Amino acid sequence: MGGILPRMIPRWLPAHLPLLLLGVPALLPGQAQDTVPPRPPLASDADTNSAVAYYALGVTQLPDHPQRAAAAFFWATRLDPANGAAWYGRWAARMLDPDRPPPGSFALGGLVEIRDPDRQDPDSLRSKALLRDPLLYVRFDFDVGDELMRRTAQVALSLHETSDPVLRGWIDYAAGRFASAARDYAEGVRAHPGDYGLHLARARTFMLASQYDSAISEMGLFLAGRAHYIEHDPVGPDQSLLLGRYALARLEALKGDTDAALRAYAAVLASDSGFGRAHVELARLALARHDTALALREYGWGVTVGDPAVWYEYGMLLLRARRPADAALQFERAIQADSDYVAPYLPLALLEEKAGFEAEAVPLYARFIAEAPRSQAGAVTVARGRVGRLRPAR
Repeated sequence: MGGILPRMIPRWLPAHLPLLLLGVPALLPGQAQDTVPPRPPLASDADTNSAVAYYALGVTQLPDHPQRAAAAFFWATRLDPANGAAWYGRWAARMLDPDRPPPGSFALGGLVEIRDPDRQDPDSLRSKALLRDPLLYVRFDFDVGDELMRRTAQVALSLHETSDPVLRGWIDYAAGRFASAARDYAEGVRAHPGDYGLHLARARTFMLASQYDSAISEMGLFLAGRAHYIEHDPVGPDQSLLLGRYALARLEALKGDTDAALRAYAAVLASDSGFGRAHVELARLALARHDTALALREYGWGVTVGDPAVWYEYGMLLLRARRPADAALQFERAIQADSDYVAPYLPLALLEEKAGFEAEAVPLYARFIAEAPRSQAGAVTVARGRVGRLRPAR
């Protein structure tokens, strides 16, 4: 690998020197410290190159075999680093692992709070999940809360009928009964009017029911309450004001109100101009509006998030903008950070081939062919055809 980049650096390096000086990491934060588990076995008919298959395995293994689930979720994040649900699964599996103390200080569902300063999460797995999707379905929180109650207070959370509306809402939310959960949380708000976190819970519930106006209203109430009690440090990433504003912008985009979403992202950046995820979302909105210039600018700021999937997206946009050397830089960066993420291999191989570096292109094509999921069958056919034309010439 690297044929196109070393040969073209003298021409394009000066223009990009400021970006390189920003210190964009070569590895995802915490990745170097990860112990890489072997890939867990899948069903005989499953696609072993599919992040979806490993995520599904993790879901089935989590309640009774959290260590197996952790391995499955780990490989889901390696194959698809943009998958927020898989990062969240890794967090839940780690919290449920009986051989590891639960990391982090956090609150769950308004019921379970752990503020032990010695339990800090060095990998910030939950934060990584919520940064990828601030409206994530946190479906495993009840299981984690139940287990932590058993460990720390020797009290189990009842899965049966309860008079506590917050607990009922938590149970209904985890079970996918969103209408019931919304009613339960509403009762909880009336019983505990100062608990602004319940508005966040209702917002997530309404979002999953595609009731975006209600979700936006509840998110606004959460943000107002959170701002009022700003002197209290949040006990987890969920209750961050910045993340709440980010979630509100995502809700406006999901609703289809692009203008409102743009204003909401502007509010996020007004509070933190370096929040890369907001820049990435603005770039995606700009692309939907066919504003390539704005998208390029926003992705240029957004690459600081250190996400291989974002580097790949930016690289593909740079290809469309006829900036091949800049695109190759993004693809190389994504591969360096996560060599199991297969998407960048094909466009980088095409760039190497087009630049006349066939020897570098062939192994890139081969890696893509070997590791692409079945959903990429069409692209694999293209890669096979390119290799077939190149190898006889060698």
